[in-house]
Amino acid sequence: LTFSLHVQWETTTDEFHSRFDRYLDHEFFKHPIHWFSVFNSFMMVLFLMGLVALILLRTLKKDYARYGIVSDLEDGIHDVDEEGKPLTGDKASEDAGWKQVHGDVFRAPSYLPLFAALLGTGWQLVVLTLGVILFAVLGPMHGQVHEERGELLHAVIACYSLSSIV
Repeated sequence: LTFSLHVQWETTTDEFHSRFDRYLDHEFFKHPIHWFSVFNSFMMVLFLMGLVALILLRTLKKDYARYGIVSDLEDGIHDVDEEGKPLTGDKASEDAGWKQVHGDVFRAPSYLPLFAALLGTGWQLVVLTLGVILFAVLGPMHGQVHEERGELLHAVIACYSLSSIV
């Protein structure tokens, strides 16, 4: 199997600093936004979030019922289990389900300052990315196409410095 590549260099009369100008032309940015696709993606995300919530709710339904029984027993109200037998204090208060991981969930991480720094840096990068995307999208909506070289880079630097408060 042999690969080959033939390149032919052509001289141009364009100045070096203006070679990229054809990509900054207004006609290049005049593509319509496909609102149906954006709406479809948004609805798909909502549907999947609902599906995950439904699965979690069905999975944790017994635990919620068990926790309700324990609180009722503490209030003096007695209840019955799935077979209709009265629940005793031992069976109702035994640790099961999510109660077993209670200590692990609310325990602080071992390197808390490092974890907080990494979490803060991650959120700063998320805010930075959303800010730059918002800048790039809202420019053409107001009739301003980012034609000057380095304008988007200036937006990145400005958004980075403004997102440092996060």
